[in-house]
Amino acid sequence: MIWHSNDAANVISFLGTDTKTGLPTGVAEARLYEYGNNTIRVTKKTSLKDTIFKYLKNYSNLLIFLASLLSFIIYFIYDNAKLFFPIASLFVVAFYVFMNAFSYRKCEKVIESMRNRATPKATVIRDSIIKKIDSSLLVPGDIILLESGDYIPADARLIESEGFRCDEKFVTGETIPIIKDHFAVLDDIADINNRINMVYSGSSVLSGKAKAVVTETGMSCEIGKQVSVLHEYDSSDIAVKEQLSVIGKIAGIIMLVACLLVFFISVLINFHNGQQFAVMLSEALVNSAALLVSVLPEGLPLVAGIAVSLSVLRLLGDGVIIKNLNVFNKLPDVSVICSDKTGILTTNNMSVVSVFDGYKEIKAEKISNDSAGSVMLKLAALCTNQTPDDRDSAMYNDPTEVSIVNLCTNISGELTEDFWNKYPRVSKIPFSHESKAMTSVNIVDGVPIASTKGSCDYILPLCVNVNKEIVEKQIKKYAKKGLRVIAVAYKQLNEIPTILTEEEFVSDLHFMGLIALEDKLENGIVSLIENALSSGIKTVMLTGDQNDTASAVARRLGIFKDGTLLADGVEFNKDNTNILSNIKNYSVFARLFPQDKEFIVNKYKELGEIVAVTGDDVKEAPALKEADVGISLENSGTDVARGAADILLRNTSYGSIINAITVSKQLLSALKNAITYLLSCNIGEYLAILFSLILFKQFPVIAVELLIINLLTDSFPVFSIISDNVKNRKNLTMVYGKEKMFDTKSILTIAVQSLTIAAVTLISFYFGSKNEAEFSRTIAFLVLSLSQFFNMLTAKHSDYFFKIKHFLKSSINIPLLICPLIIILFTLSPLGNIIGLTQITFSWFVKGVILAAIPFISGEAIKLGFTIYNRLKAK
Repeated sequence: MIWHSNDAANVISFLGTDTKTGLPTGVAEARLYEYGNNTIRVTKKTSLKDTIFKYLKNYSNLLIFLASLLSFIIYFIYDNAKLFFPIASLFVVAFYVFMNAFSYRKCEKVIESMRNRATPKATVIRDSIIKKIDSSLLVPGDIILLESGDYIPADARLIESEGFRCDEKFVTGETIPIIKDHFAVLDDIADINNRINMVYSGSSVLSGKAKAVVTETGMSCEIGKQVSVLHEYDSSDIAVKEQLSVIGKIAGIIMLVACLLVFFISVLINFHNGQQFAVMLSEALVNSAALLVSVLPEGLPLVAGIAVSLSVLRLLGDGVIIKNLNVFNKLPDVSVICSDKTGILTTNNMSVVSVFDGYKEIKAEKISNDSAGSVMLKLAALCTNQTPDDRDSAMYNDPTEVSIVNLCTNISGELTEDFWNKYPRVSKIPFSHESKAMTSVNIVDGVPIASTKGSCDYILPLCVNVNKEIVEKQIKKYAKKGLRVIAVAYKQLNEIPTILTEEEFVSDLHFMGLIALEDKLENGIVSLIENALSSGIKTVMLTGDQNDTASAVARRLGIFKDGTLLADGVEFNKDNTNILSNIKNYSVFARLFPQDKEFIVNKYKELGEIVAVTGDDVKEAPALKEADVGISLENSGTDVARGAADILLRNTSYGSIINAITVSKQLLSALKNAITYLLSCNIGEYLAILFSLILFKQFPVIAVELLIINLLTDSFPVFSIISDNVKNRKNLTMVYGKEKMFDTKSILTIAVQSLTIAAVTLISFYFGSKNEAEFSRTIAFLVLSLSQFFNMLTAKHSDYFFKIKHFLKSSINIPLLICPLIIILFTLSPLGNIIGLTQITFSWFVKGVILAAIPFISGEAIKLGFTIYNRLKAK
């Protein structure tokens, strides 16, 4: 069937559905099985097996595999006693590969869970019940309800529509909003741009409401045919991960050349030692390959992936959903937060303080039933989105409207359900950001009454029975107290209108009065804003409130201070040249329209600022897209705003934004500390082996021992560093400076610690070399492995070790503490014999521990030196 050339009744009949009851659940489930999920593109998941093979195909792992296989063959021919060593090497490499693959899969699962949370919802009728479901579960024949701010989740034929306009630029390329008409029946070959009786997946609703029947889902949708994705979760790598990948490749090339040098030195030194050439060559190859595996920083992207995953989980636990991983590229450097007032800077827990009936002010607790104040509240309550029919509205449970309805029913003593039944609604004009008002027609005592509530600027000029001077004076009085003011008016109708249009209510309204509401500030927000400002982050308040209200609240927040300016949104729209040219001096934008945010964001970006902006309206989507960091609300607002945002907030507070910035900073700090640790240990291992070959003409540890050291010191210690930094909740207002991956301190730390690790290993090997070869290797194994563990303790945090609480997270610290225990077992028990070590005395063990602890002392000394330097520099 050609959907657009048939009337709605034929389409409904063809799809076997009902406009009132929708599809039965059983039919919907059967169709979901037949047609598949309503998704545009399904990202192929990587299985654990495929991930393991990916790591096995890594050239360094292949090299050690081939070298170990060659060694096994040579030892089998010449020296059966050493057959275990290549087998053990393969086992260690296999275990290391599996552990890396498992960690990678865990990262993928975290990102997949974020993708699922970002799936848009659809309002659908099934089994005669209106419900919200994941849009991926829609099937042909589903009856969907659409209203302003919704994403259109599937291709559908309109059944009903009222003032319905769509933005279809992502589907058709048409930038002009399309006015839809459900009555239209078109020619078979009508161009998609002209199909005014259809809506398409990937579009969004600009205004009005509609009912439609789903005709196509998934890749059968028009947007699916174009292989275009609008709602796809962005899981691309963050810049720092790509940067680390490049660093890893460059370092890999350097280390490959360096390990080839070790191989040739080993061959030259041992060329005349009387050993069979093949055995000597295989030992040099296996040891050099093991060294390459140990010192290659190929795991840096994986380290970044783990850090990102932990950061995402940390923020999820704090009510912040990272919808786009690329936000981590900008989030640490945010310098301007353009924040909505209500619900972000304030609690959005509104309460009616008082009302004004045009002559006198009445406190909320003193309003009596059947008084003018009570009648005004009743009209205002009727003009809300809190009726049972509004349950799927974006404004359902809106705190302002809820507070009005609750006070109204408390005064009248009526149950909320009875209130709606007593005054049934027959029509409404939804809230519009242009007028900042809403109109509802209800039957009151048998008479149709149109009540309007909203902006004083909009309603007062429409009223005929009002002393504007008195009312404006009262509005100013309320505004100076920082109260939100809503005007209420009504118009008695002669008959129930068939189609309600705004033009019918632009004159001759009867003014009923004002409602003043209070919205308390978030706890601790003043200090958060102050700390952010001192750290280089300016907070700009955006609000639709009156200038006096906005300035009063902004002063209490500490945003509006002497020397800063307030911009009037109405004046901004008339001539914004002066405001935009001096935008750095403005800290408050009042009477602002949603579409104005995009201009403000772009201007700050032109000045080189990194901008975060909040928004939840369909017209704020361009600003959310333009901003470096777009922030919307998960459980309220529009689908369009949520789709355009990078971050979704479950807990709508300024503190959540600061928390997200802090965690992004901690992410960089975690990566910096982990990389400093890894490089210092890897370079230390290389230098220890290189100088041992030159000085003692032998490897201080053999391949299998080196691989075990790598396994023990490159895995759980790195996870511990990342976990402790990312999950640290000690200070949410940390210093907001730009964090460089390699600064003077980190470079110096890598140099000093690598030389220290190499030095203590060589010293231990020298003292142990007076005994048997196994004994000297055991001492070197002990010091080389434990020195890296001690290095981890000092590398964990930029602050001194003893100022931080450690080992509080058992999930990572239990396996972390097992690492030194394994080292102890290999050196103090016969267990070490299986990898070529020997059991040493306790006194030698203590000497080794003392030597191994030196990198910890040198690491803390570096911190002390930089502390003294910075203090002297400050003076």
